Parts: sequence; structure tokens; C-alpha cells
Amino acid sequence: MPTSRYVGTFVNPSIGTLILEGNASALVVRFGDSWGLARTVAGPDGATARDAIAASVLGGDMRFALKFGEEGAVSEVTVRNFAFTRVR
Repeated sequence: MPTSRYVGTFVNPSIGTLILEGNASALVVRFGDSWGLARTVAGPDGATARDAIAASVLGGDMRFALKFGEEGAVSEVTVRNFAFTRVR
């Protein structure tokens, strides 16, 4: 899918801001001063998951669940049971 569907700023009022940014060839996950290159992950059937990415941030490898809105862009990102809602 085009990187533009993922790019945005997402906020969790208790934790802070998570940013997905990138261009046609790479997607970066930023959380505070930590950042990592996003990569695809396998879904339950072994195929590439369309609703998740992974990145090494905050000193560990994390999986990010993605929820897409009606307009086709990511509307929410969940990591370790913390949901971040799109604000931009």
C-alpha cells in the first residue's frame, strides 16, 4: 500500500505522540526521541499483514496494529494495548 496511507501524527493522552512519517521507499516510526524503520509483518496466514507493522523503538522490537478509517488512511495505531488516535 502507498506510504501516504500510513503517514500521520497520533496521540494517546496518557502516553504522548507517535508519528509515522516517510516517503515512497520507507516508513519511520517516531516516539519521543526514539525512532525506527517500519517493516512488514506476517499475518496469521503467513502472508504480509495489511493491518500491522513492526519497528525497533524504545529499546525493543514492537508490533503496531493499524486501524484504517473510511478515507483509507490509518486512523488509529495500537501498541502494547495503548491506542493512539490520528490528530493529523
